[in-house]
Amino acid sequence: MAGVQLRAVKWHDNRAVHLLSTFASANPTISVQRWDKKKKKQCRLPAQVSCMHTIRVGGVDLLDSLIALYATKIRSRKWYYKIVFHMMDFTLVNAWLLYRRDCKDCGITKKEVYSLLKFKAEVASCLCNERKVLKKRGRPSHNVDRDLAEKKRRGSASSVPSTPVRQDHTDQWPVWVEKKGRCKYPGCKGIVKVQCSKCVTYLCFTADKNCFMNFHKQ
Repeated sequence: MAGVQLRAVKWHDNRAVHLLSTFASANPTISVQRWDKKKKKQCRLPAQVSCMHTIRVGGVDLLDSLIALYATKIRSRKWYYKIVFHMMDFTLVNAWLLYRRDCKDCGITKKEVYSLLKFKAEVASCLCNERKVLKKRGRPSHNVDRDLAEKKRRGSASSVPSTPVRQDHTDQWPVWVEKKGRCKYPGCKGIVKVQCSKCVTYLCFTADKNCFMNFHKQ
């Protein structure tokens, strides 16, 4: 590759091991606890690149095992389909690992952290439903995400769409339904017969209250 320095190392273990790296080389060598049956003493092995590989290979094994848990299975005669979907799984698992690390740094409890399956389902839902998100102006009077999370912590609550889907301003229409339900806008206790056609969520839509608009803007 142009402009990239590659170092090839051949390490003689029980059999020859070939390693290719862009940052590590054969030197400096590192002393490790390795017993030689013939010499009966510690040997000065292996090369730096081999040691780095040994240290980091655990992360590769973890990644492979997580991908295998919920791998995208597709049957096709076109070989590159498998590569494309494998790279998608690869990206999602890495994103989930970073998401967990960020949640830990922010002090979020384990119960609130998405599992890998729910994380992938949430990403899929957003990609399938999300469209253009309009920029919000001014300071919102309510933090809908925070209020909904607080309501969910207090007890059982019906599910609501994720924030990107709720705020994408696409195919969201008020429709009348026969069955009544409680408005899902935080702080409102109204009983209505109006739902969002996309979110399937009960919301007030009257001359006095427009929870429908506030729910999709804040």
